[in-house]
Amino acid sequence: AFFQSVNARTSGFNSLPIRDMANETLFILMVLMFIGASPGSCGGGVKTTTIATLAVVGISRFRGKHHPQIFGRSLSQASINKAVSVVLISAFIVCSGVMLLLIAQLGDLPHPQSRGEFLELFFELVSAFGTVGLSTGATESLTPAGKVIIVCTMFIGRLGPLVTAVAMSRSLTSTYYYPEETIMVG
Repeated sequence: AFFQSVNARTSGFNSLPIRDMANETLFILMVLMFIGASPGSCGGGVKTTTIATLAVVGISRFRGKHHPQIFGRSLSQASINKAVSVVLISAFIVCSGVMLLLIAQLGDLPHPQSRGEFLELFFELVSAFGTVGLSTGATESLTPAGKVIIVCTMFIGRLGPLVTAVAMSRSLTSTYYYPEETIMVG
């Protein structure tokens, strides 16, 4: 179990056939692949420190603290903003990729005829985003459009979602700011 959990975040080796695993196991592997490795490594994903930052912020807010702290240090607002941005951009990339992959692979196929394929395609795309290399076996049956989607997702995952978003966006410097408004959340 430890070997599989580490492989889902970095190397992509598998000692068990991924295709034969239970849905719950595939889901846990997908979460691990989305989180990915630690910063400074060659692994993909949103990185362990990003998820740790969000967890610390969540726990701090739940306890009523306005300044998240861990190990005798406070987290900077810039780090928190970057972590939120990385996770939101990554989630958008994965959701968009899954939608495009479903369209490319299944087209107008009704749901009863495509049973089980959603999870397999979702797994393939998250594996591509995390640059892991694990597969349920769906890779070989991808259409040319599906393969292009997987390749693009691998490329974005390798560069990193924040780098990709910055490269694709225009830099506009705002000289004015709107007044703040408090909204109901949750």
